[in-house]
Amino acid sequence: MVVGLTRSNRIDEVIACTLSFLSVLIQVAFIAIIGGDSFLGAEFSSEIPAAKKYRESTAHDFVRLDLAQVSLASRVCSGDKSLISSTKQLAILDDINSYMGLGPGDFTYPAAPPGLFLCLSCIILWSLYICNDIRSIALSVESVSGIARGRHTELKNCSCKVISRIRFAAFLASRLVQLGFSTYVFYVGVKWLGRTTSIQDLILNAAALGTILEVDQLILSAMMPRSIQRAVQDLDSEDIYRSRLRSGCEAMVISMCTVLVVVTSYTYLLRPLTFDLLEVKRHYCSGRHDFAVTYNQDAQFTVALSTRKYEPSMPTTVSEDVVGELIGLGPGHHPTRGKMASSLSQFNYFAGTTLENRESSFEATCYDFDKGLNAIAYTWWFSSAAFVLGVPHAQTCKDLEHLCDRHEASSLRHLCGVTCRCDDPYRHSYTLAGCTKSCRALALSKATCDDMDHTTTPWSEFWDVFLYLAGNFSSAPEMMVMVQQEIEFRTSQGC
Repeated sequence: MVVGLTRSNRIDEVIACTLSFLSVLIQVAFIAIIGGDSFLGAEFSSEIPAAKKYRESTAHDFVRLDLAQVSLASRVCSGDKSLISSTKQLAILDDINSYMGLGPGDFTYPAAPPGLFLCLSCIILWSLYICNDIRSIALSVESVSGIARGRHTELKNCSCKVISRIRFAAFLASRLVQLGFSTYVFYVGVKWLGRTTSIQDLILNAAALGTILEVDQLILSAMMPRSIQRAVQDLDSEDIYRSRLRSGCEAMVISMCTVLVVVTSYTYLLRPLTFDLLEVKRHYCSGRHDFAVTYNQDAQFTVALSTRKYEPSMPTTVSEDVVGELIGLGPGHHPTRGKMASSLSQFNYFAGTTLENRESSFEATCYDFDKGLNAIAYTWWFSSAAFVLGVPHAQTCKDLEHLCDRHEASSLRHLCGVTCRCDDPYRHSYTLAGCTKSCRALALSKATCDDMDHTTTPWSEFWDVFLYLAGNFSSAPEMMVMVQQEIEFRTSQGC
């Protein structure tokens, strides 16, 4: 408006024109960037197939169980903050729960999702930004339109008396560009806010959008030569007549437009988004979490395992207990329930060894390891076995005798062969896992080829153990009924 009409020198006028052109370029760059998928991101509905794939492939993978034998799905859906994998899924679920106002186990649509109402508030705030900008554009056009047109622009006493047609056309073009920019940015901004699923980012995003509209004002105040700024500020404002009817109509139009934006945003953006959020959460976390699967490549079938449910205050595993103890120990000290290897080769040996591999060592004899020097050498192993069986303070084999028949007591049977009756010829074969070959050989030497009397204690103990083990291998009701009937027959009739 004032370039060429003030006492500014040529350099200031060139800088002013350059900055005006730069402002247009920056606005065009903003349009190109914020209108692309790299800024807006994909619609949240695209997370649905990804969530389904994650749940069916990764979340229940056996190799992803933690030390406590808890599945990855259970940890993610319970919000375990100690996770170092699947952190993206954990963040998505946190955002969904915060946006919808849900707990970890809630899957129903809430009465008043906090994220939805906050997003509508931010869209209203963004609409006010745009309304203010468009209103400023309209007022400036109306004000300049009231100035007489001529061949040359006349500026007298800080008031524009006549504006040239070329200058007026350039002014209208700049206002139209600004209007187009504001309209497009408004559309993209509403779309961006409607796709924001983080309740913490909503207000920040709305405020950031407002900064985009102030690009030209920032350039004017920060970089425009002072002579040009002073000339613009000294211009007298043109009076615009406003009747009461016009003021009321303006307020009504602005209010109706704002309501229309809110209703449209809710119908086409926010409500579908909330349903997508719930659908993604259902794919991630609905149904059962406490199981893991693995695929047997050789036999070509999948086997599933029931795992522990995640609890924030769940008992510590033996490995976690050892780690916690080692953290507080100095060099040269050994953990109570773990083996401190002296070299990498020893570490690999103990990490990969099995009870069957130890059969060839001198230790694989049939006696209790809590006797004599062995009680010192294998305290850590015995303590670990006791911890696994839920009796961490056990001191001797006798303390754990009542647990010898447990399926997971293989280490106990290996360490306490005598107490666990590994040398008993009538011991059930399924509870021999862990018993040393020496114990089994001793049991075989005691055996006689005679039918056992079905009224004796060993006979009833045999079938009690059989029932326990059958429950571990199969939970099918039909199978358990058949097993119970077989046991009742055998205990009453014998061989």
